[in-house]
Amino acid sequence: MRLMPWHRRLAILACVGIFSWAGSGMLHPLMSFLQERPATMAPRQQALPLEGLRSPAAVLSDPVSSTFQGLRLLQVDGEPYYQARVQGSEAPRYWHARDGGEVDLQARPR
Repeated sequence: MRLMPWHRRLAILACVGIFSWAGSGMLHPLMSFLQERPATMAPRQQALPLEGLRSPAAVLSDPVSSTFQGLRLLQVDGEPYYQARVQGSEAPRYWHARDGGEVDLQARPR
């Protein structure tokens, strides 16, 4: 009979702890909903005008460029360029997408 009062006190203490733990867990979604979203860094997207672009097949007509692994259209200083990764070379090669001439964009000052 001596342990019964201690048993009740420990049970109440355990209930308070369990309810506190459950309450804090229920507050997490509420805090996430009410908290401000952090600003994310994203570059400005500009629309690339596609009229007047030459096809990649017409631009990449030399024999070395036929072994390319990847090709993408990108915009540098408002001008469209094709970037091609040539097999066996670590550095990509660039062609102007309007006039078709090969350009060394890596040597350009930034």
